[in-house]
Amino acid sequence: LHIFIYSTCIIVNKTGFHLEYSNKHFWSGRKTFEHPISQRYILFPFDEVSVRVINKDESKTEWSDKFSLSTIGSEGVFSCKDGHRELKMGVKVRLSKFSLTKIITVSPFYMMYNKTKDIISVLEYGQSINDVINLEPDQMISFWPVESDMLTVDINYDNSSTFSMPFKYTRNRNLFLKLASEIPGISIHVQVTGSANLITFNPYYEGAVPVLIVNMMEYSVVYRQSGKEEPDESMPIHVLYSGESQMYSWDSHIAAPQIMWAISHTSDIQYNKLKLKDGHGNVTIPPELRSDKGDSTHHVSRFSIKRGVQGATGLVKKAASRHKNQGKENDDQCYWVSFTDGFQRVLLFTCDSELAQHARNGSEHERATIDVSLSLKAVGLSLVNDRKGLEVSYIGLPQSEVIWEEHRKGKHWKPVELLLGNTLDQLYIQGANEVVEIPGSDLSVDFTNRKKIMLVSTSGKRKLRRNYFDGFCAEVSLSQNLTSVSLKISKLQIDNQIPFSVNPTIFYCYPPPPSVASSVVPKPFIEGSMILRNNDGA
Repeated sequence: LHIFIYSTCIIVNKTGFHLEYSNKHFWSGRKTFEHPISQRYILFPFDEVSVRVINKDESKTEWSDKFSLSTIGSEGVFSCKDGHRELKMGVKVRLSKFSLTKIITVSPFYMMYNKTKDIISVLEYGQSINDVINLEPDQMISFWPVESDMLTVDINYDNSSTFSMPFKYTRNRNLFLKLASEIPGISIHVQVTGSANLITFNPYYEGAVPVLIVNMMEYSVVYRQSGKEEPDESMPIHVLYSGESQMYSWDSHIAAPQIMWAISHTSDIQYNKLKLKDGHGNVTIPPELRSDKGDSTHHVSRFSIKRGVQGATGLVKKAASRHKNQGKENDDQCYWVSFTDGFQRVLLFTCDSELAQHARNGSEHERATIDVSLSLKAVGLSLVNDRKGLEVSYIGLPQSEVIWEEHRKGKHWKPVELLLGNTLDQLYIQGANEVVEIPGSDLSVDFTNRKKIMLVSTSGKRKLRRNYFDGFCAEVSLSQNLTSVSLKISKLQIDNQIPFSVNPTIFYCYPPPPSVASSVVPKPFIEGSMILRNNDGA
């Protein structure tokens, strides 16, 4: 005789607070359970609970809202009000190996983790300097904000206390924070889940700065960050002279992450708005700037422009070296290209359309480092009961029916409609060797040369070929910034192999009815692709 005694729930306290749990049951009234810091876990017999915090001075917070502990795998957030402060905590519910006991983990909702090699000082926005929090290298601590949803950061050198601009930490984001210290800045990653808000401070890495701006024109570029309301005179204006490149980080992490730019530095600037994502475009250069091209304010030598490329990324250098014809600059057009080179976002300005095209192609057509392709004409899988020596089921991925395709521009082939394809296949099997008109249409097919069958229509002639889809096809391609996966299954059929079964065929891809076959082209049963792009090192 084996008797197992278990508890419905085990609560693990990772908050660093003395907690108290309560459950109001209909037959026993309210029950409370204290969970001191020294006790790692306690047994809890109920599926619903309310929580409050017992402070060091024996004062207690308000009870949190009641929440359920019955759903395995769930997570959530509850809060205990302590005067003007709200203590947020996360809760996770998982099943123990015993399968009858649920493990409830209560932890701080806000956490900070320092991955740098320096001591980082963190201060809640609007609070006194006496409330600063110091994080040692590789240290993770809990964070209990008072009333603000913004933080400021400083890396302390020589007992300085110059903090950064504030940033919000209540949503998922990656940002680069400029610092007034020996280290120019740090990368911050905010990850918000159902039960935690983790703020991670990372050292600088290539691509952490939002954008590298490269000016390869003979004019200066004026730019600034977009404000909350335009025009916003509070945003500082930056000037990038001809032949220069400059790393740019946002002047405000509260305003919109957009760049306002123009090819002018006058009192009446007409800005263009630009989001930092892959794209390209062109604008017309104002006539007054083109007429002042000889002015030293706007004009530099072509050698200076070529030399300024050295501060750019490898992709821009490669594009500039490819383009050897330096005499085709369009004097009235400015071309911009936004792309990623490795992990770094680059914004390029140039008057050379071919150079812009080279930079654009270099970012859109990356060379794959790994390219794997698997194609099988047909796949068959038989399920057998080895004890009885009986085949139970057969799963087949056969190749498709015959498909007729017509040649389009380049190397592209497009399947013809099902009804037309069936007619062409019947004529092909019958051995047609002349020009045959297709009934009910203005099309005809030239079978004179069986190796070069032509589809004749009023718009001209196009090549035809007889083809089929493989039963299973998968492709995986990896490059520095792109990962693409594609899968194609032409047909799927599952047969019941048990003798005298009621349903001998369990699954079958039934062809479309004739009423729609005239307008539907053959397609695989399953076809999907996924492309993942690594943007800005995220």
